Amino acid sequence: MNRLTALLFAAGAVFAQSDAPAPPARDLAAERQQVVQLMSQAQCQTALPLVEDLIAADPDDAAAEGWLAYCLLTQSRNSASPAQVEALRKRARAAAERARQLGSKWPMLNDVFTILDTPATAQQAYSVNAEANARMKEGEAAFSKGDYPGALAAYAAALKLDPRLYPAALFSGDVCFRTKDIACAAEWFGKAVTIDPALETAYRYWGDALMAAGRMMEARDKFIEAVIAQPGQKPWAALSNWAKRNNGQLSAPKIERPPISDKPQTMTVNAHDLADKDGTGRAAWLSYSITRAAWRQALFAKTYPLEAQYRRSLAEETAALTAVAGALERQLIPHLDPQLANLIALQRDGLPEAWILLNGDPIPASRRITPLSATRITWNCGHISISTSFTRRLEIAIEPEKPPGRPLDAELLLFV
Repeated sequence: MNRLTALLFAAGAVFAQSDAPAPPARDLAAERQQVVQLMSQAQCQTALPLVEDLIAADPDDAAAEGWLAYCLLTQSRNSASPAQVEALRKRARAAAERARQLGSKWPMLNDVFTILDTPATAQQAYSVNAEANARMKEGEAAFSKGDYPGALAAYAAALKLDPRLYPAALFSGDVCFRTKDIACAAEWFGKAVTIDPALETAYRYWGDALMAAGRMMEARDKFIEAVIAQPGQKPWAALSNWAKRNNGQLSAPKIERPPISDKPQTMTVNAHDLADKDGTGRAAWLSYSITRAAWRQALFAKTYPLEAQYRRSLAEETAALTAVAGALERQLIPHLDPQLANLIALQRDGLPEAWILLNGDPIPASRRITPLSATRITWNCGHISISTSFTRRLEIAIEPEKPPGRPLDAELLLFV
């Protein structure tokens, strides 16, 4: 073939391509919605190729990168080969880091990083019973494919082999929730709670199921129980979401405390409060400042001898608020300040710790905490020793937003 003939053939190929019908435009929005639906049903195995297609179409899709990380991590849980597990986890981390870099705010992304930060070899099996553990893996594999009957059968078999296997009951309830069988979900979540009432997850999942069924007050009670069991970020977020869905917001009685200087030797006092010419009782806040200064100078070291550096603690804040309430009891106050009245009510009901945990320092507004044990929690701003009895008495005010989409009476929820 001479050069001219070759050029003619090439030109003919170009014309043939231009005459061919254009491929149909991709409906990325529809594909994305399909992925969202599959992810909501925990069908990662089915969603994975679709997620990869979304990323191929838009490499800067933060949400898709997060979904990819989650699905790869889920797939690694069902892989038998250590080499496969390691390869999938490596891809999952790269996708998770890419999602974070692109600005993903997906809450599950934090969970992905938490799991990835734990070596695969260090992750605990579901059960010490090898056969029960095998059934759990079968259930997970079936669940990721959307085979809900198969997953439920496997989880039920695992629980029969190991009657104390909390995840088996929990995951069974989740399967029922996915199939919209609320009675079945409640039965299984109830079994999980019976196995370990100190874990929050079953309460929270139970609340999700009840809320999806429109049983809002029952859902509220389950979210409250979740917070009582483990007052961490997820239970608080679930309860906050419930409040928003019902046109309310979580809040606590308003109490504004005096600012404290960064220098232990310095105490900030409001001269107007100290004079208290209006007879409001605000001079009692001096007791708050004095108590906190004493903690910074000596009481912290005495209370926590194993800690070299001062930190603000729940014990300090409770002592300072109690001192204010005690000072008020010794006075005749004609025009008691409303915020001090709130403090007296909290003290009377034994709820100062609850108020601090819900709405006060040293807890940051985000209330992001990670449970460590039944009597120790760590907050993102430091460590706080806490008695489990404190978490059994928490009070929340549900205040309707304005204008509310649906009326909701203001009420107090008492955690008991």
